[in-house]
Amino acid sequence: MLYSVELSNPDAAASFLKDLEAVIASICSVPKIGRIVENEFLPDRGIRKSLVGNYVLCYSPDINENSIYVLRILYGRRNLDELVRDINNF
Repeated sequence: MLYSVELSNPDAAASFLKDLEAVIASICSVPKIGRIVENEFLPDRGIRKSLVGNYVLCYSPDINENSIYVLRILYGRRNLDELVRDINNF
C-alpha cells in the first residue's frame, strides 16, 4: 500500500521565504557577515553560515565576483559536524 501525506502551511512557507530573502540580502551586502564553519573535514575554510529561523544557511562568498554561492540550507537541530564528515553530502 502506498500512502501519501501532504504537508501544507503556506503562511509558514511565505514567512520562511521572507526571512531567507532578508538574510541573503544581508549576506550580499556584507559577504563575510556569517560565521566561518569550523570543521576539520571541510577542505574550503571559507564556508560561512548564517541563521534563518530554525535553519542554517551555508554559503561560500566570492569577493572577486561580488556574489555568494548557497551550498546548503539545513535544519538547525541536525548535527552539522556529522553531515560534513562525508563531504559529498555537503
